[in-house]
Amino acid sequence: MSPSRFWGREPSWRLERDEAGWRIDREPEFDDMDRAMIVAYRAIEAETTENGFKRWEESTPLADPDNPEATHEFIALEPQINFANRARERAHRQWREAYKESPDQLDGVFIPVVKRDLTAVE
Repeated sequence: MSPSRFWGREPSWRLERDEAGWRIDREPEFDDMDRAMIVAYRAIEAETTENGFKRWEESTPLADPDNPEATHEFIALEPQINFANRARERAHRQWREAYKESPDQLDGVFIPVVKRDLTAVE
């Protein structure tokens, strides 16, 4: 879906008659601006690390805490538990244990995690 559609723009269309009968003439889903936005987003995404910062910000000498000319620093906060990741890692551990004799059975295995509402009344 194009970014323009998220903002409510629907591609225009019209019904036209030609020598073969009727045809629908529709403008393209993605215009030049949509394509430029997607390219820009992909470029930003490629340069953003798992920490949410630009790669160059994390690796520049200006972030080195031992550099007296440093302009910024990164501080690790208190650890937090991602319970969805924990559930997936525990499931992987169970599968690895179950298939330890033939570990290649796990090649390409992806274990989805779902959220179950514990407050729902049955």
